[in-house]
Amino acid sequence: MITFEDFANTAGGTLHINWELAETALGFTLHEGLKSFYSRVLCGQQQNIEGRYFLEESHFAPPPNAEYSTWTELLAGELYFYLYPLQTLDNCENAILSAFTEWTGGYDMGRRARIGSIDASVGEILLLFNNDTGEIEWNDPGYGHFEVYEENPYGIFAEDIEHFLAKLSQRRQNA
Repeated sequence: MITFEDFANTAGGTLHINWELAETALGFTLHEGLKSFYSRVLCGQQQNIEGRYFLEESHFAPPPNAEYSTWTELLAGELYFYLYPLQTLDNCENAILSAFTEWTGGYDMGRRARIGSIDASVGEILLLFNNDTGEIEWNDPGYGHFEVYEENPYGIFAEDIEHFLAKLSQRRQNA
């Protein structure tokens, strides 16, 4: 069984992936941070990597939409998260394409790949990799107006993939 620690402690680039196939299918170049995410480990039959960690509200940047300024309070605390690395290298370009398209419902949500989710008190929160900026964002599409990304509660979880993994590795200080 692949654990979060296995994933976080494995260097990006460990798996040799033909990025050109995925980029051709998508029509754009993949960010190096996303390549690092996908080229660490294969989770095979496991389908996802689970973790349970404590995140403080200070681990989140304030949401850009003032209407959701208190939303990070709902995301903080002891929570479960799920990451979605590749299961296999066979046709992995299709899995990467799906990460950009499956969660959007056909709407244009920018170049964002779903790389995981958080089970929070408000329900499932998506963890998205913004291919244009390299940032990891959180988004609650079940709350707002799903078809318009900015009308949902959303914000930046981490500035890049390494900070993202570091945040998920933090445990409650006195646990």
